[in-house]
Amino acid sequence: MRIDNPYSCDSCQSKKNPSNGWWLLFVCNVNTEINLHPLKLGEGTVVIPWDDEVADIDGVKHLCGIDCVLKAVARELSKGFTVEK
Repeated sequence: MRIDNPYSCDSCQSKKNPSNGWWLLFVCNVNTEINLHPLKLGEGTVVIPWDDEVADIDGVKHLCGIDCVLKAVARELSKGFTVEK
């Protein structure tokens, strides 16, 4: 019995094939360290290459290529900005 692939691009709705170079996008709290100085940067947008385990986490966006990654990142970044008059 064949199981259909459950993944499609959240930007253009293309179906995922095993040979595609897909990406995952998610928003999370970003904490890092630079030269031993801890930084708490708050919420950030993260893009990583496809990972089967991460792909199944709620809220993770599935993206089929660089064009769709760039569109999704632009949408996420614009959510927090307003234009002042």
